[in-house]
Amino acid sequence: MEPVDTVHITKDAFQNILLSSTAQKALVPFSFTDIRTEGSVKIGTLNGIDFTSFVRSVVTEEFSGLIRGQKTVTGSISADSLFIDRTLNKYKFPQDLVTTSQKRLQISGIKSFTNLTAEKVKIHNSRPYPNLCTCNEALI
Repeated sequence: MEPVDTVHITKDAFQNILLSSTAQKALVPFSFTDIRTEGSVKIGTLNGIDFTSFVRSVVTEEFSGLIRGQKTVTGSISADSLFIDRTLNKYKFPQDLVTTSQKRLQISGIKSFTNLTAEKVKIHNSRPYPNLCTCNEALI
């Protein structure tokens, strides 16, 4: 092989090369399997998604505002306060829900319980139910 005295390289020859340790703006698309970076990275599009728009739509821990649309949560949610305009798991919130910390509860209408534990039950207007009784009281 004979030595070469002169090599002409056009500036376009480097547009498809990504350098490992020099600041560079990539002018053509690149595809990677695994990326690890040191320092800051600026992303325009990631997997076909405009990254700037995506980041604006993400709800972070510091978010304060209204979240619109139907959402399905499969994990846990924690909040200091909660306002639900319509329903929570198809229940009117908080009207249709009973908590274990409630000291007094008035239940109206026909209800069915599989297992109900209470310290004290007071029944008003039980005349239509002559055989109704509580565990610790005689037949009403």
